[in-house]
Amino acid sequence: MAFVPPCGGPGLLAPAARLAACRSPSLGGVPLGQRRDLLARAPAGGCGGCPDGVHHSRRPLAVVMALSAEEEDASSRMEKTLESVRNNFNTIRTGRAAPSILDRVMVDYYGAETPLQSLASISATSSTTLTIDAFDKGSIKDIERALMESDLGMMPNSDGVVIRLTVPQLTTERRKELSKQAKALAEEGRVACRNVRRDVIDKVKKQEKAAELGKDMSKDLQDKISKLTEKYVSMIDKACEEKEKDIMTV
Repeated sequence: MAFVPPCGGPGLLAPAARLAACRSPSLGGVPLGQRRDLLARAPAGGCGGCPDGVHHSRRPLAVVMALSAEEEDASSRMEKTLESVRNNFNTIRTGRAAPSILDRVMVDYYGAETPLQSLASISATSSTTLTIDAFDKGSIKDIERALMESDLGMMPNSDGVVIRLTVPQLTTERRKELSKQAKALAEEGRVACRNVRRDVIDKVKKQEKAAELGKDMSKDLQDKISKLTEKYVSMIDKACEEKEKDIMTV
């Protein structure tokens, strides 16, 4: 939807703040929350619908779309990093039987490294017991071998039909080791987010150098990307604190 100012003339993009304040009939019935997304246009000389009569921003549409794309790219990549960190936290056992602790177990299945959860159904049949029911009973030996070679510290018990794992209680020393493991995973996530920030900001600086972005717009976007990074690093920190608390709780 395009915003046509009452006075007509050549168009320029309007920022969200101006759109919210503008009283042009072209925006009649449009909720304020949606005005941010409008491709609003107003003449360089001024918009009669604005309370102060000042024209809207001269920021070209292509530039605004580029800014949005860079922010969206950074946000998407950092969100995936956060999700990966949380998934990795779930693979750290805490003394309670949980199928997720087997998520990183890979099985040599006919010469191919295959995730265990793709080869069997895994369930917690008690607070200390996991039951693994292989879809292909011929893979049971391969699954047992993978479990024994993993860093889980649990010995599989098979009756030829299903495999059972007894989850032992963690010692204080083991809990401290797992806590360090969680911290290491969190640090990997922080580094990944900062790498995203570096990549995006480098791209923005190149656009500024090529005169595709103005100095002010470049600085504005770099600030936004830095704040976005701080936000996701903080979320990783919080997730790590929660996992450490879970690990150390007897």
